[in-house]
Amino acid sequence: MCGICGFVDYKGLSGKAELIKMTSTLNHRGPDDAGGDVLNLPNFTLALGHTRLSIIDLSPAGHQPMNYKHLSIVFNGEIYNFQEIKNRKAMPPKTIIICLKNSAIVVRNVS
Repeated sequence: MCGICGFVDYKGLSGKAELIKMTSTLNHRGPDDAGGDVLNLPNFTLALGHTRLSIIDLSPAGHQPMNYKHLSIVFNGEIYNFQEIKNRKAMPPKTIIICLKNSAIVVRNVS
């Protein structure tokens, strides 16, 4: 089972070192890979961390956090019907399906 962690820091006191410490406490949940991003935004710092237990996708393409344009995600779980969603042809107008490997599918309405 994967593990996720993160923080929002409004005082600017936390960074990559704190995220690495947090993520390392999850090693028992996902021994196959680990990753993290720290975003220093104008009013706060945002961090996302992930440890990975590879089950379906064993490739490095499942590394997290996953990023697409201005979006980032850490995902803990499994979307069991990912093939059906990925191959779905009839979607409502103004809907984008973003496939970030087989375990993170984001549906976003762009209206």
